[in-house]
Amino acid sequence: MTRFIAAILIIVAGTKAVQGADQYVQLARTLQSRIDAFHRKTADREHRLRLVYFHPNDAPPQKGYRERITRIMLDIRKFICLEMKRNGFHDRSIRIEMDGDLVKLHVVEGRDGTDAYNYDQRYGAKILRELRSALKGTINFDRDYVLTFCGICPQDDQGVYHFRSPYYGWGGSDVRRGMCFAADCEMLDTKHFTATNQTFRYTEHQGPFTKTLAAFNSLYIGGIAHELGHGLGLPHNREKPWEKKKLGRALMGSGNFTYRTEQVGGKGSFLTRASALRLAAHPMFTGSDRQRFANARFKLSDLNFKKGRTGLKVTGHVEGSPEIFAVIGYTDPEGGSNYDAYTWISEVKNGRFEINVASHRRGPHELRLNFCHLNGSFTKFELPYNTGDGYLPKIDGMNAWWSHGRVEQLYMAGKRKEAVALAKRNLKQNAEGQAADKLRHLIHLTEKTKLEDLSNSKATRLSLSNAKWSSAKVGWGRPARNHYYTGNGIRDGVCIELNGEFHPQAIYAHAPARHVFQLNKRWRKFTATVGLKDGVGPGGTGVFIVRGDGRELHRTKRLGPKQTAKIDLDVSGISELQLITESGKQGNGGCWTIWGSPYVAR
Repeated sequence: MTRFIAAILIIVAGTKAVQGADQYVQLARTLQSRIDAFHRKTADREHRLRLVYFHPNDAPPQKGYRERITRIMLDIRKFICLEMKRNGFHDRSIRIEMDGDLVKLHVVEGRDGTDAYNYDQRYGAKILRELRSALKGTINFDRDYVLTFCGICPQDDQGVYHFRSPYYGWGGSDVRRGMCFAADCEMLDTKHFTATNQTFRYTEHQGPFTKTLAAFNSLYIGGIAHELGHGLGLPHNREKPWEKKKLGRALMGSGNFTYRTEQVGGKGSFLTRASALRLAAHPMFTGSDRQRFANARFKLSDLNFKKGRTGLKVTGHVEGSPEIFAVIGYTDPEGGSNYDAYTWISEVKNGRFEINVASHRRGPHELRLNFCHLNGSFTKFELPYNTGDGYLPKIDGMNAWWSHGRVEQLYMAGKRKEAVALAKRNLKQNAEGQAADKLRHLIHLTEKTKLEDLSNSKATRLSLSNAKWSSAKVGWGRPARNHYYTGNGIRDGVCIELNGEFHPQAIYAHAPARHVFQLNKRWRKFTATVGLKDGVGPGGTGVFIVRGDGRELHRTKRLGPKQTAKIDLDVSGISELQLITESGKQGNGGCWTIWGSPYVAR
């Protein structure tokens, strides 16, 4: 029965979407006119995409690279232009630095040979360091928009190409800069989009593949367009069911696999309205630097969730600087690295907005509200929610989360008095449940507390997060007790949760980390729940190690997102207790490891 209801909702929503196509085009035109008005007197700068070609010192650039890359980039430019127009915005596109009829490529020879480079981000960082040095005074990587092609693709004696190139984008929400990488190969060319009868064999970071030459070019040229989108600040999103039927795959979802497949009978790829909206306000598309380097801020109030005719209605009031003119709602089911997030857009008029969303799956989701500022930047608010019968959001849970979500935002912004005042007002309305527990915890965090000395405490049970440590070191940021680290622009929450369980007593221990406590043989038992903070990316991992007087007492397996482990140890006779976290992999990106409820007892 629930699947039948969900199917009806999708059909109704899809029918309404088709009927409302003209309405969305009109909305796009309204938003475009607001963008134009904001930039009218300053839209005279030519922000051009800078193209770099990097190759190792033991191999020249790939054959025919200048002509091939010109064809590729002009094709991507045309694709974006047509998609912007289809969505109701100006038929503008990326502005490419040219050298006559060819694109201009800044060629850099690497300091090392082919074997010194590969895919993951440490190699991207290595190449970027080399580019900064070689192109100093030519390209400003802190202010320019840059796409780097890496010609690191040797071919073996069996005819297999081996890609050893970074392939990702590093765009930010502040549109001050943009950086992305793509792989080049002599067989990469728009001329091969229809080569369905030729076989192409290659290896990359995901393994060995055999594809048609057409499928390879669709994937890798579509990948260039996809990563360029990231370089310009576009996040992942997917096509809605009715969009898939009519338009194919969203470029910022899995559309890199279907790019230009309309040439061989497929549906092809497209830009969602959300992606087009972001690009419409980007400095490269407006040709304006007005408030480009301003720090975007927002203040959200009166957020409310109700059942709508097609699933969920979200209303609210938001103010911001630079001015906020639109909001994009992302409804993202758990998992999938955001590739499966549906998007919904709405105008922000006099500070008010309303979004009606549909197409939910069963289980945990995240709602992300991205507020679009007229300078092209965006700010965001995130809220978890679950779906129940009929795949409909649990409205009461969303409103309860919002009651403490606003308090967390104020707390992270350093407005502690305002946070406490709002928490107390919300507790008067609802003093029960986990949301109320978090409000009380946030109030407690603003109060001065005395740390316990483990050597003379009279408590029979004590949280180590409230005890003195003899040393503490973490792999990102600074040590923190009973809340997440929120410095250096990190604003991902305050209250610590592990796989949905709230831990008011916890130790932030981003790997690699080490916390040392002097037990002085006065405690008998140590218990904890360990894991990665909720919301961590798919690459996050962690290993938790407990040592007593230098001897290893316990080691967990490597844990990933949503995985936790219980620790229950006898620490009788132990003088020094060490709580250690390691990433369990090369590097420590996303390794937000947490010691939840770390108690010692007599």
